[in-house]
Amino acid sequence: MKKKILPFFLLIFFNSLLAGNADGVKVVFRYDDFLLKPSPLNDSLLNTFARNNIPLCIGIVPFDTSGNFLNGLDSAQISALRSRISRGEVEVALHGFNHRNHLKPGRFTKSTYSEWAEMQYDDQVKKLSYGKNILDSVLGTNIKVFVPPFNTYDDNTLKALETLGFEIVSGSRQGSSNGQTIQFIPSTYEDFSSLSEIIEKNRDNDVSVIVYFHPYTFKGGSDKYSTREEGNMSLEDLDSLLAKLNSANTSFFSFSGLDETGDFNSGSFRNNTMKYNLLKKTLLYTKLYNYGTLRSSGSTGTDNALTAANILLHILIFLITFSLTGLFLKIFHPEITTVLVLLILWLVPVSAYLVYIRNDFSFGMVVIMLLVIFSSLISAILWKYTGLFPIRRNKQHVSVVVS
Repeated sequence: MKKKILPFFLLIFFNSLLAGNADGVKVVFRYDDFLLKPSPLNDSLLNTFARNNIPLCIGIVPFDTSGNFLNGLDSAQISALRSRISRGEVEVALHGFNHRNHLKPGRFTKSTYSEWAEMQYDDQVKKLSYGKNILDSVLGTNIKVFVPPFNTYDDNTLKALETLGFEIVSGSRQGSSNGQTIQFIPSTYEDFSSLSEIIEKNRDNDVSVIVYFHPYTFKGGSDKYSTREEGNMSLEDLDSLLAKLNSANTSFFSFSGLDETGDFNSGSFRNNTMKYNLLKKTLLYTKLYNYGTLRSSGSTGTDNALTAANILLHILIFLITFSLTGLFLKIFHPEITTVLVLLILWLVPVSAYLVYIRNDFSFGMVVIMLLVIFSSLISAILWKYTGLFPIRRNKQHVSVVVS
């Protein structure tokens, strides 16, 4: 009887950890790399979302590489787009300046693509202001949402956005979170292939799904900002999917509308991030935890459990490294000078690697892991050669011969 009852209670326990408030899943659609140019794809896409009564956020790239305003639409097309905006069908976001990578890779360094990271604050204010003002003037908007190209930005970007009155940034879940007033609603899922599954799995949870996609997502779509092959999805497939989600009573929002349903401040962003938690990031990539969703309610018991599990994971790595190092020293009995030389040689490639990934979002996580490993190596060496840690030895019996 006990064997039958135990799985039942375990199921209740894990469900209580993973479940959120029963406010239901909320969905925002974000369409990046939108250009103010004639495009049958864009026209059909806007019609598809409007027909299904679902708002769509379009991230507009305002300028070309020479700083010229990209506007190939005639007055009638601009008027039609302005009407969609005024009816709430379309929400406009500023999608960078000209969508070009600003970071330059140096020798032995990795450049994470970004238009804004490492750019001076004044330069960011100037470019963001220029882009916002011209789009506001042409489209009759007051843009409050910023979608950074490559989903990357830095502290200066957040400071500049707040100076210019932006309210929401939608990048990745691993960006800077030092903004004071800005709200963070990062992308959580790209494409549409598993969207129905994600929504259904989270039907009873208080989570948000931020779907981002590009022209290359669709058949016949092209994207000058990407080398990725165009997708296999047709607009007819998208229309069917949106109709299906509508029939399942899914709630759809613009970014501004979603912002009114909860507090997406820096604290909530950090609770949802994977930046400094190796276990969380692993579970995310394996689609076992928080797959494609953003928790609207912030920290939960699940976070506490995962934080504890992440600490245990690092302790386990410490113990494994300590044991393997101790075994190596026991078998080979190297001189202390040899050990120190090997340790220095180990630090050389490690340091080079840290320089190489300096702009990578996993930098902090890698540093923490390397510190754990390094402290384990040092502890094993001290144990072996200095006697700093007492080792229990067998008592030696001394025989005294009395003559």
